[in-house]
Amino acid sequence: MGVSPDHVIDLIFDLIENHVPVGQSGKDGAVYETEVNGEVRPICVVVGSNGYIVTAYPIGRKAKFKRYRERG
Repeated sequence: MGVSPDHVIDLIFDLIENHVPVGQSGKDGAVYETEVNGEVRPICVVVGSNGYIVTAYPIGRKAKFKRYRERG
């Protein structure tokens, strides 16, 4: 994906704290979009009911996720 291991944790926290999810993957996965190496990529982040980050992973280019409708 192009994110160095040293920056993964910072990226995940930045997505959760400063971005709005653009969609959903599975039951609990919030999908965020972020720019990586000049390309916008979707990343799924699952946060448990206790607030702990359960998992986070990039979504493949051909994979599908449920995109939220734009409001306005």
